Amino acid sequence: ALSSAASDVYKRQIITLANKESIATVIEIVRKGNEQDKYTTYGCRFVGVSPEDRFKINVYQIVDEAEKNK
Repeated sequence: ALSSAASDVYKRQIITLANKESIATVIEIVRKGNEQDKYTTYGCRFVGVSPEDRFKINVYQIVDEAEKNK
């Protein structure tokens, strides 16, 4: 398993939120690990998100939190 040494890996990615909105972004992989050799998990951070897509994420988070608090 690779640890935080993966921090120089950048990837363009299209992410689809649960509400079916899609955002184009660049992510930096900051860690990678395996759980029982069956699943690979990644930790990442967003390094390239347009203002419009950042707005979509903010709205999604507000709506998601409101739904959870019902």
